[in-house]
Order: sequence, then C-alpha cells, then structure tokens
Amino acid sequence: MATFEYTPLQDIGDYEYVQSGRSIRKSEMIVDGSWEIRLIRLLPSKSRAAPIECELLYRTFKLAKEDYEALSYVWVDSNGIEGVHQLFSHITLNGHAFHITPNLHAALRRLRDLSHDRTLWIDQICINQADIQERNRQVDRMTLIYGYAKRTVIWLGEEACESFRAMLLLRGLARVAKEKDYEAMLAAATREFLDISRWKALGLLFKRAWWHRTWVVQECAVTKDLVVICGYRDISWKDLMSAVMVIGLLREKNLMPLCVYRVDNSSVSALHKSRLLVAARGDSTMKSASERSHFDSLLDVLTRYRSRQASNARDKVYALLRLAQDFRDTVSATSTNLIPIDYAKSVEEVYHDVARFLLTSTQRLDFLSHCRLKRNLASLPSWIPDWSDTAQAPYPLIGPYSTTGTSSAIAHITAHRLTAQALLFDRVQTTSDVCTATDFSHPSLSPTFRRWKALALDHRPQTARADEGLQPQHQQEYEHEHEQAFLRTLLADCVRNARLDRITLLSTIAAYRTWAARAPPTDSGLASGLRVHDVLETLDFSHALQRACLGRRFFVSGQGALGLGPAETEAGDVLVPVRGVRVPVVVKMGEGLGEEGVLVGEWWVACLFDSCGCFAD
Repeated sequence: MATFEYTPLQDIGDYEYVQSGRSIRKSEMIVDGSWEIRLIRLLPSKSRAAPIECELLYRTFKLAKEDYEALSYVWVDSNGIEGVHQLFSHITLNGHAFHITPNLHAALRRLRDLSHDRTLWIDQICINQADIQERNRQVDRMTLIYGYAKRTVIWLGEEACESFRAMLLLRGLARVAKEKDYEAMLAAATREFLDISRWKALGLLFKRAWWHRTWVVQECAVTKDLVVICGYRDISWKDLMSAVMVIGLLREKNLMPLCVYRVDNSSVSALHKSRLLVAARGDSTMKSASERSHFDSLLDVLTRYRSRQASNARDKVYALLRLAQDFRDTVSATSTNLIPIDYAKSVEEVYHDVARFLLTSTQRLDFLSHCRLKRNLASLPSWIPDWSDTAQAPYPLIGPYSTTGTSSAIAHITAHRLTAQALLFDRVQTTSDVCTATDFSHPSLSPTFRRWKALALDHRPQTARADEGLQPQHQQEYEHEHEQAFLRTLLADCVRNARLDRITLLSTIAAYRTWAARAPPTDSGLASGLRVHDVLETLDFSHALQRACLGRRFFVSGQGALGLGPAETEAGDVLVPVRGVRVPVVVKMGEGLGEEGVLVGEWWVACLFDSCGCFAD
C-alpha cells in the first residue's frame, strides 16, 4: 500500500499579523475565513477489531466552524512513558497507509462510532509534521482551532490501574455536589465513598501524562465544551470540576483524610483556573488597561506551568503565548511579534526571544527571579530562564519589598549579554546545608534546620552574645529580635502569599514555636491524634516554610545578615540588588566567569526591612 502524501493547505499568504497589520483580535475573528485546515472523517465500523479508516477533508475556517471535534491527547504513552511514541501503529488515510502513535490509535478506536462518521481535528494527522513552515502556521492558529471546535475530547488513555473505579468515583462525587444543602452534600460524600481503593485509583488517574503536559493547557482553556474519556467511560468537564470541588471541601474540613489525601488534584485545578481566566477575558479590547492587568501575563503562565512536560522544549513557550494578555496586547498594539512561532530556531533562541519580550513589554527584569544555575541548556546565558527545566523548587520568592524592586529597569539586551543597573550589597561569608524535601517529613525541626539555627546563633554580634554585656531584660529583648530575624529569614517574610506585618508576625512566631518544639518522631507519636492536630494547626506555616526554603541554602553575609540563597550559593558570592527586579540576585564573580559574572538565582536577607538603606521602605 502506497504511503500517504499531503496536499498543501491553501492559505492567504500573509497569515502573520506582523505582515498583514491585523491585530490578534481581528486575526482570531477570521475576517475573511479563507484560511484552510484539514479535518479527518473517522469512518464507522461495527467491529472494534476492524482496521481504522479515515478520509482527509479540506475546509476553510469559515465553513468548518463548530462542525468538528478537536482531540486533546498526548503523543507519548498515556502513562507518560517516553520512547513509546517511537513505536508506530497505522491507519488507512484516503486509501493509503498512515503511521500514528499507539495512544492516538487507541483513541480513534474508542471514538469510532458503530454507524456514523465522526469529524475530528487531530494535530498528528491534520498537520504535515514534516513541513516546518506549515507547522509554524498551524501552531500559531492553535487557539483558533480549539476555540472554533464544537467540543474538545480529552483522551486520557485506555483503562488501566482500575481507572474505571476512578471514573465512577468522579461521577458519584459530581452527583452529591448537586445537593442543595451543604451539610447534606458532605454527609452523602462521607457515607458513600469510603472505599480507599477508589481513591487510590483516582490518585493514579490524575497522575496520567495528559494532566502534566504543556500543550493541553491552551487546548483546555480556549475550547467551549470539554469531555474527558478514559477507556470506555467519560465525564463532562463541568461534572469533573464539581467532583474536584467536593474533594476540596472534604480536605478543608479534614473529612476522610485517609481517602482525600491520596489525590493530588492541583494540576486539574490549575487547568480550570486558566479556563476561567480565558472565559473572563472575553472581548479584552473593550476592557481598560487596569482590567486587563488582572489577566495572566506571559511570565505568569510560564511560571505556573513550568513543571509541565513538553517533548519539544520550544513548546514550553509556544503552547502558552496566546494565554498571555500582555503578549496579545503588545502584538495587537504594535503589529510586532517578538516571539514568532518558528521551529527552525534553536531552543536557546526562543528563550532569548522571551527574555527580550519581557524586558521590552514591561520595562522590568523580574524574569531574573526565575533563573537557576542548574539548567538543561548549558549554552543558555545564566540571565535567561531555562523554561525546559521542569523542577518546581526552588519556588520564586514573592514580594514588592523595595523601592529598587518596584522601579523600572535600566537595562538592555545585546546578543547574549544583559546590561543592567545594579549595586553591590554584600558578600556571602558562611553557608549551611541545602533544604530538601526530607526536611519536611520531620514533625519537629529537622537536622538541617537545627544546623541553620546553630549557624545563626554563632554569628550574633559578640557584644550581644556575652551575658554580662546586656541587662537581663535587654538580653531577653535581643533574643526575641534574633528569633524574629531567623524566622523571617526562614519564611522570606511571606505567609499565605502576603508580606508579614506586625500582627501576622506575632501569630507566625507562635506557630513556629509550636512546630519547632515538638519531640522527634516516634512510632507512637506519629500515630497520635495530637500530632495530626499539631500539623493541621501549623499548616500555613509549614506551607510558607516549604515555599521559601526548599532547594535553598542558609547563609550569613559579611555584614552578619541572615539569608537564603540558591543551593549553589558559596562563600564569596556577591549579593546584588538589580533595578527592576523585586527580589535581588546572587552572582558568582571570579576568574573564568567573565567580567559580568554568572547569575545564580534569588537571595533573601532578614535585614531588608531594617538597616539596609538601599531597601528601606
């Protein structure tokens, strides 16, 4: 059987708004409707084992609108096993053999009707993947393709690991969510869904590859209607989110903890958040600048979905561009696109384009806060974030803490060099261990935090350490101030995503003392209800501690300031506030590093509110 060959798509030629002068808004309205896309007609069969046969259709957007379903799936195995996508299945397309991945083959077999055709848009078939120019055009229009579909079908994969139990649990939770009475809803949930095996299955379902890929964010966010399919069971997106809402309430009320804590639905909730933001955006051209500022910026979406996977590292940017309001506004206003879709570019060039756009559009350098010394792309300059790095920690530090941080940047980018206005604050003098995930498995201060505290005590000023140098009440005041400084360092002065003030500091100190004073773990202690209660009481504190410390190293500066820095921080590193960045950065200077040095990442010191004049409120 001969191999299938594509007929080129008919196009108006000047599809790029850079060339045509159309704004993104006008472009997405398809004013003339003359752009052409391919669709497939999935032919019916009464036999599930019969070979899959499809016909390729050519339609303009104007004629195809809401006349097809778009498929959202992953090319890799549905459980995320890399390499499986290199093994091909095949279908018949217009009478010719056509190779597709096994996961797509399973999806088509599931979607095929017994007696009726089904019209679908599927990227693997409807885009000529060998034609880079066509890929550029079609990826640039992905928002339109999914936005114009009458429905998007989410394919999670074939039934496995008792996924049917997970789907039935979701349906059941969605049913009880319809209870009018709040208490009745929780009572029904706790009465009907005590089978832990269902919750284990749901936890595995939410770990499937689809929930953690980058492209699905846009596909999910812009479509009108969604249905989720796993094996031969399905659930609407509306019912899915009703089920997730019930899970959230059960967790909030600490009901059925052995069940609900087996399920991590954070990826599901993040997708729904983007979906709500896109729906609220509506006709953004009719909204004021202040209203548009509440929508996601490009830095927002890149940060929120940084931990998601993409087979092509360029897609960590391309898949999210149209969800960014500042990108849309800039392109519409200037007809200039600083991040054109171009798969012929290297990944490094694409990420360089992002940094240039962020500086040009915002006149700020906040993207420096997302730089890490450890990176996948060794040739990428240290001042450009490596978005292909999917590690969550260290989390970016939060807060408009200084006049320097809230000012516009005085900077420019030339080739692979960033020039910015900055000043030398201090140097790192002594460092301690790096905080890891195991430090949060202890019900009391872990060995790492104990060493941090010991280092902080060892570097108090000599006059303060001598008991005879202070009156008793002054000694007590000093110890209290030192405890505050250490605590503020551990939290980077932030709890519940808000800056600590005098009131929250007092309550946080109480939570810290409760958390730190607990006895080392024992079998009986871990099993006690009191220990669980203590953990719940200090949940906000523990969350804030993890966000600030995980993946960071404790240090003391030459001036005696207590601080947090990236894991790669070493004695002698330079602490640098940069104009236009909310949180300062650590830079390595020295022989072999070039005259500009190498950016390591963010740092924080407790004196930012106090004696450091360059950061005073």
